Amino acid sequence: MVYLIVVLLSMAGNSSMAAKPIIIGSYVEYFGFSSQQAGYILTCEMTAAALGAIISTLRVHCWNRRMMALMAIAAILCGNILSIQTDELIKLSLARSLTGAGHGVILAVMSATIAAVSAPDRAAGVSTIFASLLGAAMMLGIPVLQHSLGVSPLFWVMAIIALSPLLFLKWLPSFHLQGTAASINKSQKQDASPISFVAIISIFSATFYYIGIGGFWPFAEQIGRSVGLDYVSASRIVGYATLISIFGGATVVVLGNRFGRKIPIALCLIVQTIGLVLLITAPSVDVFKVVLITYVYSWAVFFPYLMGFIAEIDPSGRSNGLVYTSALIGFAIGPALASYLVSFGALDSEVALDNVLIMNIACFSPVLLLLYVIRKRELRQGL
Repeated sequence: MVYLIVVLLSMAGNSSMAAKPIIIGSYVEYFGFSSQQAGYILTCEMTAAALGAIISTLRVHCWNRRMMALMAIAAILCGNILSIQTDELIKLSLARSLTGAGHGVILAVMSATIAAVSAPDRAAGVSTIFASLLGAAMMLGIPVLQHSLGVSPLFWVMAIIALSPLLFLKWLPSFHLQGTAASINKSQKQDASPISFVAIISIFSATFYYIGIGGFWPFAEQIGRSVGLDYVSASRIVGYATLISIFGGATVVVLGNRFGRKIPIALCLIVQTIGLVLLITAPSVDVFKVVLITYVYSWAVFFPYLMGFIAEIDPSGRSNGLVYTSALIGFAIGPALASYLVSFGALDSEVALDNVLIMNIACFSPVLLLLYVIRKRELRQGL
């Protein structure tokens, strides 16, 4: 049942991130915002998510996690309902910020729960599978509904998904309600200890990785349009790519840590980098399809192995929460940076999407530090 609540929290917390390409596309298609404005709205949402995650991560060891999840679900519901009621830039940014804060809190609770299980790689892999399945369903189904109902299905679907953990919330370990005051104080003292240097390097690397992802993923639908696709066709391809990425999480569930973590993570970076280079040098519909599939698959493999490594060096769950926070920071900085770069050096009527791809490649470079610390640890363990 703990695995089930992890899955439901993952779906509720990741629904906005999974739907980023159609979120950007919806803002452009239905609200009439520019790509830059759409990116800045998403930045507001992800900044609020990062703040919600980091505050929750610092207190998740002593706060009532069930109450945290309830408050987060309420914020997501209110934010999505308010989003339906407005089409003004500022009001929509505020509504999405409220939603983002809720997502951040849920992800902090979920990541701490993953760190507590015996096989965190596989737990993260399972949550990735269902988050990918959800993202694919959203990106394939929502544009079809929007064709008849306008932009509102985007927000209604995210609101409904947020309700799903309520059915099984009683199986979420509260921790605050369990044990005596002395045991809670002991937990607080343990979590007050400094985070290890290896964890800091890993979190630093993860931040840059997700800045790159955060710049590319929200503009994937726009990149599809740049090679000749329309909104619905580009969204459909993004949805299929996300569906196939389920096999990325499944790969981790099947393999576990059998071959270590260094080689899978290195292969993910190589595949993603080659794909981005191909989109720059030989853009076409076919290249876009292949690159998007391999890119999202690699992302789905990278994440569980990262979470498993962090959980191994810090079983308290605090560093896992900080990894999620770093991802949300990346998803906040990435769209803002990409929104600036798409207009840098472009004509008034165009967007320079190649700049986003180059930025993504550059952001992968610091991840080499992560490979270094994983290699050092595996050598010490004799792997």
